[in-house]
Amino acid sequence: MTDFGVLFTAAMITAQLEGRKTQTRRPAWGERMSRPGSAGYVPVKRTVATRWQKVQPSDRLWCREAHSFGSYSVDQAKRRYDNGQNPIVYGTDRERFKQYEAFGWRPSIHMPRWASRITWDVTAKKIERLQDILHDDCIAEGVAGSGNKWMNYASGEMEFMNAKASYKSLYESIHGKGSWDANPWVVAVTGNVRLSNIDKP
Repeated sequence: MTDFGVLFTAAMITAQLEGRKTQTRRPAWGERMSRPGSAGYVPVKRTVATRWQKVQPSDRLWCREAHSFGSYSVDQAKRRYDNGQNPIVYGTDRERFKQYEAFGWRPSIHMPRWASRITWDVTAKKIERLQDILHDDCIAEGVAGSGNKWMNYASGEMEFMNAKASYKSLYESIHGKGSWDANPWVVAVTGNVRLSNIDKP
């Protein structure tokens, strides 16, 4: 069993908290510059497998998100947490806890494992072309829908007539314009999502 820290957008964190998101798709391949080995070396860009290809059923993903410990240091917050208290406020709740703005919000990349409130128990993984995603998988990706309309993540409005168009707009909002048309190989991970630390200070 391996734990993988994962970054999600605020919209996708909300989708997990609402029980709508149980899948995530991540690039299967990335690029890396080769390391210098001698004088006069000319770096070469190489295609490499991303860490997502290593994910297997029984592994766990844990969500990193923007957060605040208020006036506490990380060590102080950890001691309070270990004593059964919850010093953590999450970025998606900042409207409810505006007083924490004075302390600033810690970026998601700096979230310690113990502070994470969302854990995925991975149940399935497959590698496929991005555009091969099925309707039900688009819904499992957490796209928002209401009636017969689906969210356009570029405009923030319910504009689309199908979930796949909504997911395309979501993917491009994260990876940039043209990323959908590139149709890359992606790792599709499915999991059971567990929540903890959901009681706020």
